[in-house]
Amino acid sequence: EQFYLPAHPPHHSLFQDNARPAKELAAWRKRVVAQWGGVRIAADGEIPEEGVRTGDRVVLRARLSLGQLSKDDVSVQAVIGPIDSQGQILEPEVYEMTAVQDDGDSMLYQCEVECRLSGRLGYAVRALPHHPDLVHPFTPVLVTWET
Repeated sequence: EQFYLPAHPPHHSLFQDNARPAKELAAWRKRVVAQWGGVRIAADGEIPEEGVRTGDRVVLRARLSLGQLSKDDVSVQAVIGPIDSQGQILEPEVYEMTAVQDDGDSMLYQCEVECRLSGRLGYAVRALPHHPDLVHPFTPVLVTWET
């Protein structure tokens, strides 16, 4: 029940109108899989090295090159959390980033986060395929992390 019932309404809607939505989703998926290698991410901002206090607001930015894809084809997310002595993110939280500037060959994404903890924080940015008819955000299994 946990997996099948939530998938039923989207599955049903894909087969409306002689399965037109399913065919469009399949074509979108084929195009995205073929073009995903062109997605590149570079973080464009940083969290203060000395750390933050609870309630501080930090603006996280990333610059993406999407190749042949459009901003509507991707979901860009910041993964943020306290870091350990090796710089690994512990207890990550995920925030959706928004496209704020189109420079032609790249897009600037950002989000503002209110810190819920004090101390040293780290973040990383990832891009995932995005389509309104995807049943799960990790389908197809394509994820690009900042380099």
